[in-house]
Amino acid sequence: MSIARFKSCPACEGTGHVLLTMETVGSLIRSTRRAAGLTQDQLALRIHSERSAVSMYETGEREPSLARLRAIAAVLGCSMRDLVPD
Repeated sequence: MSIARFKSCPACEGTGHVLLTMETVGSLIRSTRRAAGLTQDQLALRIHSERSAVSMYETGEREPSLARLRAIAAVLGCSMRDLVPD
């Protein structure tokens, strides 16, 4: 994962802190899904959702609920921390 997906924290300039963005979370969902060998359609089916919702999660256009994020992590065989790092 590239640190370029994180944005500098304006309130903490010079400290190295970064803000986690939905684009970052989406990128982690996408890369983990691909590593698991699943298509967006397959992931959507397994989390009882639509492919368009998975696409929006991956592009950062839509924020998954905690329950949905838990379901995504379970299907992808990872922890929520893997998808939403500190």
